[in-house]
Amino acid sequence: MNVLELFAGAGGAAIGLERAGFHHVGLVELDPSACATMRAGGLSPVIECDVRDLATIAGAITGPVDALWSSFPCQCWSTAGDRLGAKDPRNGWPWTVAAVDRFGPTWLMAENVPGLLYHR
Repeated sequence: MNVLELFAGAGGAAIGLERAGFHHVGLVELDPSACATMRAGGLSPVIECDVRDLATIAGAITGPVDALWSSFPCQCWSTAGDRLGAKDPRNGWPWTVAAVDRFGPTWLMAENVPGLLYHR
């Protein structure tokens, strides 16, 4: 199954997905150091850009997207943070939804914190 990964970080989830039999068509990450770590670890194709730049992502993926994995930032939902939710500028949930709309995966897998399920 082909997977597009958003907020890929240094590749921890990518390694797990690959070991589970997924094939990456793109690993999207903005942080240059995290991208370098993925490349050094043999992960590919790394797409170094903002997850909101769907045109760049679309031009760089290497096949159809069957599944989308998103590890969007948790700080806005975590009980350890200010719990600003949708008002937090790091809220990556809308960007994940935009990617679902653009790429039309059959499956969505989103990693986050329990605080996403409830909010004050």
